[in-house]
Amino acid sequence: MLPNCTNGTHIKRKFSIETLQHLIILFFVFEPRLLTTDTKFHVIATLIRMILLLGMLAVQIKGKCSPKVVLACVPYYVVLFYSCNINGTSFVDQIPDMLVIFCVISFSSLQLIRDARRYIYELYILSWCLLIINASYMFFNPWDDSFLAYGFLGGKNDFGPIAICIVLIASINYLLVDKARQKRNCIALVALTGIECFWLGSTTGVIGYLLCICLMILVMQFSIKGNIFMPALFIYLGLFLSVVVFQVQNYFASTIYNITGKEVSFTGRSAIWKRAIEKIKNQFWLGYGKSEVITTQHERTGEISIWAAHNGIMDLIIVGGILLLIAYCFYCFVCVAHAEKNRSLVSQMCVVAWFAYSVMLLVEYYEMSRYYILIMVLLYYSNYIMDKVNSGGKLAHGADCIYTDV
Repeated sequence: MLPNCTNGTHIKRKFSIETLQHLIILFFVFEPRLLTTDTKFHVIATLIRMILLLGMLAVQIKGKCSPKVVLACVPYYVVLFYSCNINGTSFVDQIPDMLVIFCVISFSSLQLIRDARRYIYELYILSWCLLIINASYMFFNPWDDSFLAYGFLGGKNDFGPIAICIVLIASINYLLVDKARQKRNCIALVALTGIECFWLGSTTGVIGYLLCICLMILVMQFSIKGNIFMPALFIYLGLFLSVVVFQVQNYFASTIYNITGKEVSFTGRSAIWKRAIEKIKNQFWLGYGKSEVITTQHERTGEISIWAAHNGIMDLIIVGGILLLIAYCFYCFVCVAHAEKNRSLVSQMCVVAWFAYSVMLLVEYYEMSRYYILIMVLLYYSNYIMDKVNSGGKLAHGADCIYTDV
């Protein structure tokens, strides 16, 4: 039986005006991909994020403190700014994404500390709304070519990170509710996520989704208490070195093709990774300041040129060098270290989501994605969430400084 962490206390959800306000804010912060094509909406969303960020900054100044999870993200953009500066590329293009990242971190930090239960509930409701709109859009706008698969939330490769986030949110909410009907609704949300993932047809997204589901059930069912981050990290690094760098699969290419009838080039990614390594060697420390065009030969399509190496680590190094990768890892380890101080079920669930997301990054590149950041923020505050769930508390100690215990 899966755990229930409500201590027998029935949690009443009230869809208040404040909740509606938060849902509107979150909608503009996460800004579904289809709406980014509308210039007016995109400008409005950017202005709202700017106002929100200024508001969060005012709260932090008033409290004379700032959460470490926000500060830990600063080195990433410092390195990126310096890389853009020495390479003569524009950092201005990075500002909209940077704005989104800091909005997600600041707003999520504030809401999780004020009322963790309500914020998870708001993310849960938002997930339902977005998935229903996405399904409706795909139903009324079918595609003839699977390559053109597109929904309200973006293309088929955009959906993988969203699916991982929704599975995590639904799983955490499952722990917070106590009625059987509410738990079934959480399971239904996970199922709908899977249906849309298969509907869009992204192999990467499907693998990430299934991996997250299987590991999440394992962690929740058996309440694994040991450190699972380090084993997950070593497995990921092993996969990266063997599949991406040394490409050991090529040694078995003919055997695999004879058995399955499919090539093992990951849709041409193997050749792309080889070219990406050559580019990395030329600008190892600080990269190129932006994504570089990678030109390579593909067996079926001939010469192709793309703007990404289709691997998270390689693309980070191409943009900002090894220093940007270090800054990226620094942010990750700050979140993990904070969660490991008092390991909990929620922190283990967040690590599962991180691992599934990282596996997808082996063959895709999602930059400093807002969905990755949300996973890491939930990981950072995972112990806090469990404390509030177990104690029934809502507001952090010390009304004058909202971030007193971070």
